[in-house]
Amino acid sequence: MSHKNSSQIHSDWDRRNCPICGSGAIASLPDSSARNQAELMSWSEVKDFFIGLRNDQVFFSYYRCQQCELLYCPWYFSKDQIALLYAAMPDNTMGEDKSTVSRTQSAYANWIMRSKNVSNRKYLEVGPDIGLVAHQIVKLAKPESISFIEPNHSTRPELLESVAIVPGVEIVDFIEELTGRDFSLIVGVHVYDHLLDPLEI
Repeated sequence: MSHKNSSQIHSDWDRRNCPICGSGAIASLPDSSARNQAELMSWSEVKDFFIGLRNDQVFFSYYRCQQCELLYCPWYFSKDQIALLYAAMPDNTMGEDKSTVSRTQSAYANWIMRSKNVSNRKYLEVGPDIGLVAHQIVKLAKPESISFIEPNHSTRPELLESVAIVPGVEIVDFIEELTGRDFSLIVGVHVYDHLLDPLEI
């Protein structure tokens, strides 16, 4: 697949260095790119594609870092853009039968809790959506406290309902709001690829 040169990258996107080693050197061609490459489109065009599922998907191209060989997107959403996207997104079931999705999420929780080394007293989940994993963790582990990082405010009522038996559940938009806190179990399902700076976090 041909790829346009960097001079055609839309000005709505910041160029970022490798989130692991900090190098700005990338391969001349992407390892993976969509037919509709997000970095060549404007923010207003791209945001509509990232809400919901479509046959003709848009995503940012993945390049290989020439220093550490990490595959990442040198052009991507800013933190503010991500916050706006999450605020407008529907829950992750995308209209599918909730019991079907719940079985998959419960299987993740069951697998986590099988470990004899898991301490579950202070539970943190990154991107819990409507709380399907958290609901099962609460049933199995009965944690003393629960914190969630969930910037999608539309899912919060159902999220709180999923863990209603635990008093004083805390929900924040970003991990920076939990600085200095200790947790004994941290869970994230299909969310860590969304972190802009994984090493710092």
